[in-house]
Amino acid sequence: MRLLVLLLIVAAGSSAVTAQPVSDLPSISGIEWASGPDDCASVSSIELGQTVTATLVEATACEYIDGSAADYYALDLEADTRVVITHRSDDFDAFLALIQENGVLVASDDDSAGGPTGFDATVSVHLSAGRYLIAANHIEGDGEYQLTVRAE
Repeated sequence: MRLLVLLLIVAAGSSAVTAQPVSDLPSISGIEWASGPDDCASVSSIELGQTVTATLVEATACEYIDGSAADYYALDLEADTRVVITHRSDDFDAFLALIQENGVLVASDDDSAGGPTGFDATVSVHLSAGRYLIAANHIEGDGEYQLTVRAE
């Protein structure tokens, strides 16, 4: 059984180590790449070097695994690449998730990109060639956002 080991800083100078089977990690099952996640009309494509400006409206968005609203974007990589994904909004608290084609969560972020509101999200990760799903999510509120994907 493959395990994912997480090191958590609990308090100054102390830490705890936990192991979790990879199969128990959060995932999105039932992804149909041609038509999008369950109950989703479509998944848009995004490419390296592209910025998408869109509006996230809870009433019409897709559903993320926690029940919140999200827009989904497919990212296809032809070669191993270090990728930086940034999700910015002046209207809501942005949350970002990067998911492998098999549904396993690769990375997620809430607030580390800062921005004018202090609530923008970013992930920087080395990815193997393949297809990935990006969830442009929010903590609450509707509004406009920008999603940028670039190679580093």
